[in-house]
Parts: sequence; C-alpha cells; structure tokens
Amino acid sequence: MLRSSLAEIDTDGKIVLLDPLPVYKRSKAVVTVLDETEVSGRPSAALPGNAKDIVAFLKRTPLPSASRPSAAEIEEHVKAERDAWGE
Repeated sequence: MLRSSLAEIDTDGKIVLLDPLPVYKRSKAVVTVLDETEVSGRPSAALPGNAKDIVAFLKRTPLPSASRPSAAEIEEHVKAERDAWGE
C-alpha cells in the first residue's frame, strides 16, 4: 500500500516527516524533492531555469484554433471514454 507524507530534507540529507506516518516494520520509500517554486506559489516569472522558458514559450505559441476542440466535442469525448469503462 502506498502512503504519502510531507517532509523536509536538510542540506545534509536528513529527512524529517511533517505528518505522522506509522510504520510497523522496516520499509522502503521513494523520495521526491519538490522545487520551492512548486510549494511557495510564486508567479511563473520567478521560476528558475527551463520552467521559465517553457512558460514563456507556451504564452507566445498558442495552439491554432483548429486544434482546439469545442466544449461539446470535449464533453462527447469524455462521455465516450466514460461509457467505454462500463463495457
């Protein structure tokens, strides 16, 4: 069973859980390090490196109108996929 908990990692690598996470035997864990910009909610202009460049690219290069489905087309596609699960 997978469980998640917020944690902080010191610069020396020590991991401190911020929420209780009962563990009844020695267990393995996968650690994902979040960039502070993902947590702090800073605007995209404050994003470092490639993320800032990607956001700028997406803003200046929108999809052509022909590539954008209408709301009705999206709803039809969602309904078809939802119905396919019941078969």
